[in-house]
Amino acid sequence: MIFFPKIVIGDGERGLLYRDRRLRGVLVPGIHRYFDPFRRIEVEVYPVNARRYTGPDAGTLLASLGGEAYRHFLVADIGEAEVGLLSRDGRLEEVLPPGSRQLYWRGEADLQVHTLPLERVPRVPPDIRLRLRQLGLLPRVAVTLDVPSGWAGLVTIDGQMAPVLASGSHAFWNFQSNILAETVDLRVQSLEVDRQALLTLDKVSIHMNLTASLRVHDPAKARQIAQVDVFVRHLLQHALRSIAASRSLDELVQDRSALDEQIQARLCPALHGFGIEILGISVRNILLPDPLAENLNRQAEANNLAAGPPALSPTETDALQAMLGIAQMIGSSTRPLSPLPAARPPHSMAGPD
Repeated sequence: MIFFPKIVIGDGERGLLYRDRRLRGVLVPGIHRYFDPFRRIEVEVYPVNARRYTGPDAGTLLASLGGEAYRHFLVADIGEAEVGLLSRDGRLEEVLPPGSRQLYWRGEADLQVHTLPLERVPRVPPDIRLRLRQLGLLPRVAVTLDVPSGWAGLVTIDGQMAPVLASGSHAFWNFQSNILAETVDLRVQSLEVDRQALLTLDKVSIHMNLTASLRVHDPAKARQIAQVDVFVRHLLQHALRSIAASRSLDELVQDRSALDEQIQARLCPALHGFGIEILGISVRNILLPDPLAENLNRQAEANNLAAGPPALSPTETDALQAMLGIAQMIGSSTRPLSPLPAARPPHSMAGPD
């Protein structure tokens, strides 16, 4: 049997038979014998459980075997504008990139390849996204974006803006396009400007504290701004300086209620083009320089003294008269106490001399 060497292919294996380094066929499980007195036959054994054919000559293999190759292999030819999905027994196991060709050994498992077209917005279907996330493959083949509640998602594909995404999980194939994804906060935000230095029309240096509430209503436009809060703060500071420089200190203090509306009227047109809405502005207080504040306090105290005590209400007047009457009654019924008698000296216990 030297001239008929035995070739054994086990269960779960396949063999590629080569004669004179040329592929001649595929060996299935079993015992095979070939007349080979000059040792011109070689066999390469592959485990079927590995599924994918890992040899270097997939193209040559298909050309040499012809139609027989499709009996032993599942051939996955993926187009340039497609994504391949390999499933085993009905469960997704692998993603094949566009333009790829893979060979898979046919065995006991049912292998199938499905293709999906790559559209302009290459969104991953939700069921496939969930399965790929379970397998840990999603970050390798797709750009993912999780949008929290109250936020919006922005996706740019090759420099073109895609439709705004609502809250939820999203994924996009990243095989052929440059995809950038980010989130934008749509919730109401509070912005505070503390101790903003201002110079009034009459050259008085003051500080002002202000609070503003705002929200993004058009995330696509707001994407033009790197930091919304910093941008709005700068506009608020500019509006405060402009308004203070056009009014005297008395006008600012006396017309403080209208100051909020004036600031908001200046900001709304500027922010509308950036998709930002100002919901309200409130000037909390105006801080004066210490010498000026002390002079105003002394003047207020002097005015209070010159005006005399404040007038009492009828109720307070009646209560005061009642207290005076009680005090008079107590005074009239009070008599001085009689003095106590003087204490006698103690008796002497000593006898007569």
